[in-house]
Amino acid sequence: MLKIPLFAHHHFWARKGLNIMKHSRPQVQWLDLTFDLSITSTSTTAAIIIFLITFLFVTMTLVFKEVQKLLMNEKKLTNPHLNEFINFLLKALSLNMVFVFTLALSVYTGYKLGLFLDDRYESYPTFTLIGTFSGVGLGMATVYLMIQKYLKPSIISVQEGIMDGDPGVNYPEIDVTIEQVRKAVREFSDNLPKGVFRTILVKEDNSIDFKQIAPILGGIPSKDFYMSKETYDLFEESEKKIPKEMDLVQKAVDQYVKDHKQYPMLTFDPHHRVNYYQLLKNHYLRTSPETQFYITEMDGLITHTKPQKKKSFQY
Repeated sequence: MLKIPLFAHHHFWARKGLNIMKHSRPQVQWLDLTFDLSITSTSTTAAIIIFLITFLFVTMTLVFKEVQKLLMNEKKLTNPHLNEFINFLLKALSLNMVFVFTLALSVYTGYKLGLFLDDRYESYPTFTLIGTFSGVGLGMATVYLMIQKYLKPSIISVQEGIMDGDPGVNYPEIDVTIEQVRKAVREFSDNLPKGVFRTILVKEDNSIDFKQIAPILGGIPSKDFYMSKETYDLFEESEKKIPKEMDLVQKAVDQYVKDHKQYPMLTFDPHHRVNYYQLLKNHYLRTSPETQFYITEMDGLITHTKPQKKKSFQY
């Protein structure tokens, strides 16, 4: 049986005026080893504080990697937004220190309060553990509220500034092909920060907001183009009704597959047409779309282009 010397631990708290040795010292035996919960609770508290501080610093390291990526992207970070971006960095650094201090203070306060109650009611380490974990919960809740109130608005503002381009530039009207638009959208998407998707280019009517990719195209297209938010397919003016229907059908197909573990199509249909009857019957769609869509083999994405005959596939 392993015995852990407790003299040093007792001496420390005796100097603090808390004679924890007078309490019944709860012990746990496991695999011929005896663990003193009074020491375990103290070690657990220290480990929690170290973990939280380490987690925050790792998080900030990842944030700064994203910042470095944005700074290297000169086309997206324009001068009018540079001061706002620098202010955001300073605020993030300051709040990071506040987060660490808040978490540490909450855990320490909960620990000390629990230790005081244990000494008073001779229940060590019950209140110590409760106080410690309550401090962790309170600290994390406080940090979350601070992020939502102070940091999140700044992040959104910086992202919008990066995407809006330089408001002082008047881009000419140009003629472009759908392939040029597709290439510009792809380049724009490759330079987006993590968690931001190319759907920010799509307006409510599924038309593309060309102000955001005008620096890439070198101007504003003379005609509108449209994009599906679900599949990212591009369409010209003559097909502008398709992307809205495509988004509705794609969502319905995804939900049907999630619920039924199979695609909404006839088993032996060589073209893999989306079976609107199944979707309407199960209330995944309200009305039958005008466009016929087909299920591809690319993770169940749909297309409006009729495919060539292939062997039927199952989910």
